[in-house]
Amino acid sequence: MKNFKFPRRFWGTTWRKFRQAAGGFIAPGDRVLALVSGGPDSTALAHWLALLSRQISFQWGIVHFDHGLRDDSHQQAQAVRRLAGSLGTFFYLRKLPVAGLVKKRKTSIEHAARLLRYREAARLARRLNINKVATAHTLEEQAESILINILRGGSAAGLLGARAARPIFYGSKIKLIRPMVHIRKKEVLEFLDAGGIPYFRDPMNSDPRFLRARVRAELLPKLTELHPKALQHITGLAEKFGVK
Repeated sequence: MKNFKFPRRFWGTTWRKFRQAAGGFIAPGDRVLALVSGGPDSTALAHWLALLSRQISFQWGIVHFDHGLRDDSHQQAQAVRRLAGSLGTFFYLRKLPVAGLVKKRKTSIEHAARLLRYREAARLARRLNINKVATAHTLEEQAESILINILRGGSAAGLLGARAARPIFYGSKIKLIRPMVHIRKKEVLEFLDAGGIPYFRDPMNSDPRFLRARVRAELLPKLTELHPKALQHITGLAEKFGVK
């Protein structure tokens, strides 16, 4: 792995937040599978797990899911394969029939993709004797989930957002961990830009047909305008209600 030299701010703030969160989830001897799309958040997650594995003795690797929704998806998959190689860890590629599930269940692309990702991640983790699956949910994504639940009139549990650690499925011994839920998107981008680390931008993330994309592009900036720590206050509700 390349010895990056990042600004002091990264080591003093962003890394400390990640180290504290991940250190509470990952113990020596763990086997961790990171879900890496190749976007900025998951690319940062992969680098940070590589850094953390130097401090905590655990094994980790990368799985990339090709949703088959774009003609150039194979290019993204190969980029993630190269990322895994540069970080010296194992790589798995899985293709998911997202479009087929959408048609079969009459559900959204986002819901179908998430269900298939977690289902296949759990299956792969069991086969490889992996006990932790890590995703790159940031503070913004946590706030988005809470706000979307409010807009849709969802359950009280949904108001707490995505839990930082939980069984990947009910009753499973495999734990799903989100060590980046206190990290802002701008911190991720600062890290990647400082290191000259390439990443993909999925056009679906800014497609106004999706509610999450509109919340991200329109609502979050407005809330931050009203109060600079609005997103931290929204996501802080989960912690106040005991979700860690």
